[in-house]
Amino acid sequence: WFETRLAYIQSSTHRHAITGVWNSATQALAPSSDLFLNGNVTRQKIYTAAFNVDYQDWLLMSEFLFIDRPGANFRDHANRFGVTRRLEDWEATFNVSEYHSEAVISMGGDPQEQESHFDRSLTVRYFLTAQSDLKVQLDVQSDRGGVNWSPKYGAARLLTLAYDRIF
Repeated sequence: WFETRLAYIQSSTHRHAITGVWNSATQALAPSSDLFLNGNVTRQKIYTAAFNVDYQDWLLMSEFLFIDRPGANFRDHANRFGVTRRLEDWEATFNVSEYHSEAVISMGGDPQEQESHFDRSLTVRYFLTAQSDLKVQLDVQSDRGGVNWSPKYGAARLLTLAYDRIF
């Protein structure tokens, strides 16, 4: 009824901005100021932890993520929390998640130029068989990026109706 997962992933990454990065204030390309974008190879480290409780008709889920890229001017943070209730052939799930990048000021990161968004979803399923269901899902995203963050994603809502089948 209780499940946990801890993970550590390490890999080399290499990105290169050929023409620079978009500066939304000047509406023009500017030379990249992030050493991570200037062709350097860095060894990123990804840490995750998940904790789930599956008890009777309830499922509680949580997950946490942290990504560090030495030499980059930001770090990634993400988390998700969810609760599911099962009632016979029905299932309802509510999730909240958040992503934000953290400025590494010593590498020239701008605290007002970081990506951030907050997401919520509500899913209702009706199980037709053990292998298939009908699903309705509403996703709502709020852009919380800093004032200097570009591109702006804005707020978004998506309503999905799906038929899922396991083959």
